[in-house]
This record gives sequence, structure tokens and C-alpha cells, in this order.
Amino acid sequence: MFKSLVCSILIVNFNKIILDTKTNDKIDKLVKIYYYACEKFEEDLQYRCERFSNNKKPKLTDQEVLTIYLFVIEHQGILEMNRIHQFAKDWLLDRFPDLGSYQAFNYRLNRISSVLGPFVEALVQ
Repeated sequence: MFKSLVCSILIVNFNKIILDTKTNDKIDKLVKIYYYACEKFEEDLQYRCERFSNNKKPKLTDQEVLTIYLFVIEHQGILEMNRIHQFAKDWLLDRFPDLGSYQAFNYRLNRISSVLGPFVEALVQ
């Protein structure tokens, strides 16, 4: 139930705040979501999932992981992690060549899960 509530909030607010566009072009949506994620990470979110290890600069950034996750939910309505990764692998690999395996993607998304609450909160405000 919580997941569907969050998904509903994301879709409504994405369309209203981020995507504010009449086009249905997926690349335009993808870029706008990425830009918004980068903006929010720059403002605050980067401190909520900061790394203290040798892998401080991974090839696939936290912003890209969040963008893929949110884009696939918003654009395709897919909520299952394995299907989100599969869609990204099939259709977004040219934009995110460092996507990696499902296990690595899932691990990365779980690592940054602490930013999802504040991210959704920013959308609602």
C-alpha cells in the first residue's frame, strides 16, 4: 500500500513539477528527471547517502540510479525491481552504459534508499 501511495505521489507530482511538458518524448522526460535528481542531490541528498570508502566515485552515479528507478516507475508504471532493471537494460543502456547487473543495481538502490523519503517530500512541497 505504501509503495503504491508513494508511486501515486511521484507520478502526479512528476507530471506537475518536473515534467511540466506536453510532450510524451521519453528522452525529454529522462533528462528532466535526471536534472531534477542532480539538483536535489546538490542541495541536500548527497549528504544522506555519503560514501566513506574506496568506491566513492562509482561509474554509475547515485543520481543515475535514482533517475532510472523513477523514470521507469513514471514512464512505464513498473514497480518490481527486477523488471525495472530489465527495462533499463533493454531500453536505456545507451544512456546508462555502466548499468551493470541486477544485483549491483538493486544493491545501489538499497544503499540510497535513505534519500527517497526526502526526495518525495521535496516533490510534495
